[in-house]
Amino acid sequence: MKKYLAIFFIASFLIIPRSFAADVTRVLDAADTNDPFDADIQVDWMYHFIGGSIYREKVVGGSLTNNKIASIKGRLDQLNITTRFGLYHDLELYLVFPIIIGSTVDLSTGNAGSTITANTKNNPNATLFTLPNNSPTRSGFGDMSIGLKFGPLSQARDPLHPSWMIGIQYTIPTGKIKRTNNAAVGLGLHQVKIETAISRRIAFFEPYFGLWGLFRFPSANSLFKNYGETQNYGTPGARIGLMLGAEFYPWRTKAPKDHEGRYFALDLGFKTTYTFRGRDYTMLFDALGSAPQNLGTMYERQNPKYNPDANPRAKYINEQGVTDVAPYGTYSAYIGFDVQPIEYFRIGFRFTFVHTSDHFLTYADLGKDINNSGHIEYGKPGDANNPNEYNPVYNSALDEPGHRFKIQGENDYGIMLFLTGKF
Repeated sequence: MKKYLAIFFIASFLIIPRSFAADVTRVLDAADTNDPFDADIQVDWMYHFIGGSIYREKVVGGSLTNNKIASIKGRLDQLNITTRFGLYHDLELYLVFPIIIGSTVDLSTGNAGSTITANTKNNPNATLFTLPNNSPTRSGFGDMSIGLKFGPLSQARDPLHPSWMIGIQYTIPTGKIKRTNNAAVGLGLHQVKIETAISRRIAFFEPYFGLWGLFRFPSANSLFKNYGETQNYGTPGARIGLMLGAEFYPWRTKAPKDHEGRYFALDLGFKTTYTFRGRDYTMLFDALGSAPQNLGTMYERQNPKYNPDANPRAKYINEQGVTDVAPYGTYSAYIGFDVQPIEYFRIGFRFTFVHTSDHFLTYADLGKDINNSGHIEYGKPGDANNPNEYNPVYNSALDEPGHRFKIQGENDYGIMLFLTGKF
């Protein structure tokens, strides 16, 4: 009996009808004898509902505690149009055109009209923002992407090998930059994503594994500025992630060489992402940036080297709600299906749940000890021996322990429907 089971499993690996890879490793190609050209057009509609809570630190009896100040209700309604072209054997070019139908973030509390104050020594009653606070409904064309995928190994071409994909994607800051005084959706970032994934079909079951890294760089007009050596973080943090999952094929038909058959597939998987510390948009972006009494003079000992002012009370550099963010992780699980009733058309659905770990949304450092004195010192403007060591984007009302804001219990529930036409 053991002998026959061993033969069955070996055959499952080696004797597989002509088939294409799991969706994460699928790469369009061209210049095949029976299929000289491949192209896809896919339309994805996504809707996400986001919930969570905003907390603020408070010093009680010499210890730090967190007090809930607001509940979060966010939504994202988005349409992506993706075009894919086979360039050569297992080499693909694709473009993604994102259209934001609507995006909002609403902060609310049980006490309507409550005011969140600076609560600092110099400005104890200065208003940061009031609750409830509702962002504008943001919409428009987002930041489009262009990418390449290459398949060094293909199970479709050689059943002895798994399917392996290597890809690089560049996101262009094409959208109008998101600011607190507009309803735009662009992030103003050049983003480079490097990814790889591998899958292996075993009869009706195809497990897959993927890794990726995302690196983000500000464009010239973005809200992310570098004001000098005492600012430790001026750009969003990089991201790394991994994915584990499997596709199941309860029904699949054979197809001629270099063609896809009809099938029904179930997709089940898990993703995790780690975001490094950096400066970024957050759920507090609109609330902080549109405050009635903004952050103009709350940090009075600002650095004249970066923001000179004839008045000794130099103004805080207003980044319109962008803040330094502590590192955090996201953990998501998804389940879905797709059906290909004919070779040239596919339809599918996916449900995703994403949990984001608790982390600080205002987390700037006080500054940098340039002269190694053991302290962060104000110094004197123009005095090279007595430099100003304060961080030009630090604000005591937001970033000082006891005043920092934190997000907890952030959960994202998302659904996606997609249609794919194949040529």
